[in-house]
This record gives sequence, structure tokens and C-alpha cells, in this order.
Amino acid sequence: MSGHTLKLGRPDAAAVIDERYAQEPDGWRKRRLLAVKLAAKGEYTSAEVAELCGVARTYLFEWLSIVRKRGLEALLERGKPGPKEGAVRGVEPRVIEALRQKLTEHSFASAEAARRWLKKEHGIERPYKTVWDWLKKANGVLGVPRPSHSKQKPEAAEAFKNELAAKLDALEIKAGRRVKVWFMDEARFGLHTELRRVWTLRGLRPIVPRQLRYEWDCLYGALSAICGQRTSPTCQA
Repeated sequence: MSGHTLKLGRPDAAAVIDERYAQEPDGWRKRRLLAVKLAAKGEYTSAEVAELCGVARTYLFEWLSIVRKRGLEALLERGKPGPKEGAVRGVEPRVIEALRQKLTEHSFASAEAARRWLKKEHGIERPYKTVWDWLKKANGVLGVPRPSHSKQKPEAAEAFKNELAAKLDALEIKAGRRVKVWFMDEARFGLHTELRRVWTLRGLRPIVPRQLRYEWDCLYGALSAICGQRTSPTCQA
């Protein structure tokens, strides 16, 4: 065997290393314990231990130094805490918050669009893969949007719900009289334009406006708000 074999020089650590290694689940701690375990055997060179553990020799020497000076427990401590959940190291929280806000607005059809926005608005230029990771850390997900017509008026829909009770009272229907409340709607059928996925926050269903231009037919129907009875559909070209 070429080269000098490693010597741990800590018999107290060598005595418990096998038990700790067997109990530890897979992860960075177990990799460190494996490196120290092989060094404790005194049968391998630093190059061989580094190759078996899949790490650079500089990391190996650093780990052995920690064990020799401070003991085995110090080796299993995380030296530098990672960023908080949803945070990105080296990026101001306001930027990530702005990115999350853009996700709630369904502004990005692709990670490339988010990458261009970061560069233009915040002067941050990162590779595509990095921006993708940031979107995921911001709890983003690619979702299929539900279309809404470009001329839809959300304020009119909200006003209808708020004014419905007053309109029913204005009919002055006698108490005890049986009435039915029907809701009518129409649907148009034709060739639709394709909708691509857009970035949004996990748990939100994105709604995006689109302009529909096609040959179409209308389907009309009505539904009773009380019993669920429905009318027969009628078509009109």
C-alpha cells in the first residue's frame, strides 16, 4: 500500500465510532463518521479514505483535526447554519418577498421570465437553474391556470353577490309563498387557444385573462339555487 496510512490518535473516539456510525441515519454526519472510522483503523491512506467517502482530502484533514482537538461530538455539529426556510443566502429578504408577491400575481410563465425580472428590477443576474431553485424555495410551483375572459369584471360579480338579497326583498313577495330562485349562465364552445403553465404559490389556482377569437356556439342553462333542478340546455349558433 503506497503512502502513509492515517492515524487518528484518539483511542477514546475510536472506541465508540462503530456504535455511533451504526446508529446514525444516512446524511452528512454519517459521511463524517465513516471518514473518522476508516482513519481510526489505521489501514488506509488519506487519498484512499477521501475516495471511499467521496470528499476532498482538505475536508478529511479538517474533520480529523476537529476530532483530535475537540472530540467526536464537535465533528457532528453544523459549523455554519443554513438560511431560514424560504430564505436565500446572499439575497436580501425584500427581493425574495417581491419574488413571492410576483408568484401570487402569476406573473411568470417560466423561470426564464423570473430570471429576466430579477435582472431588470433588482440588478441580480443568476443562471436559470439558480432562479428555478429560488422559485421553489419561495414555495412556487408550476400550475395549469383556469382561464378568465379578458373583459371579465370582478367588481360586477362581487356587487351582484352583495346586492342579491336586497333585490329579492324588493320583489315584495308575500310571506309563505313558494318561490324558486334560478341562476342562468351560458357557455361558448369552439377552438380555444392553448394555455401554458405559469408560476404561482403552492396551493393557489392561477387565473389568467386571455382573448378568445374563434367560431363558436352558445349553450344556455339554468340551475335552481334551492333544489338543484336544472333546465334542459338549448343551443344557438
